[in-house]
Amino acid sequence: MVTLDGDEYLTVDEAAGLLGVKRETLYAYVSRGILKSYRQGIKRQRLYRRSEVEALIRLGHFAVGIDLNPGPDNRFVVTGDFHTLQFADSSVDGIYTNSLDHALDIARIAREVGRVLKPGGFFLVEIVRGYNEGDTVGEWESTHWPTARSLAEQLAQLGDLVLESERDPPPGGNPRMPQFVLRKRLG
Repeated sequence: MVTLDGDEYLTVDEAAGLLGVKRETLYAYVSRGILKSYRQGIKRQRLYRRSEVEALIRLGHFAVGIDLNPGPDNRFVVTGDFHTLQFADSSVDGIYTNSLDHALDIARIAREVGRVLKPGGFFLVEIVRGYNEGDTVGEWESTHWPTARSLAEQLAQLGDLVLESERDPPPGGNPRMPQFVLRKRLG
């Protein structure tokens, strides 16, 4: 923890630990405007005001990751598959992923996201740029697309979502992965 002008600030790891989320989820909170980060020092380290993080906890924010193999003793990630989400219909406020290049069935994932999101819920997705944008498939990727935006449009159509916005990667984010916000229609 760092104290500046009488205010207590948390590092990325401290804030993520207090919220019980991964660093990536914390970055998603910042990009959605749920939490503010503050620059510190020449290395542009990000800090988070402790009182704001504690307010999120009091408001009941909860996040959990899913992975086929979450690893031992990982309290932030449960075993699961993003092709078949284990959550009830219309039960989730927001979903974040940066792993679609590892997906086996994009259409199935889009339908699952649309199924579990509450009306008005958001899907924040970071998408690797496509082959028409100069990106190539790596050793561990299972799928690829012409452009990141074309995949976002496909996700919106398949999941019955609205493509709300496109943004450049956040500070410290992967420059190859623009962000897209898709939203489930109300009612």
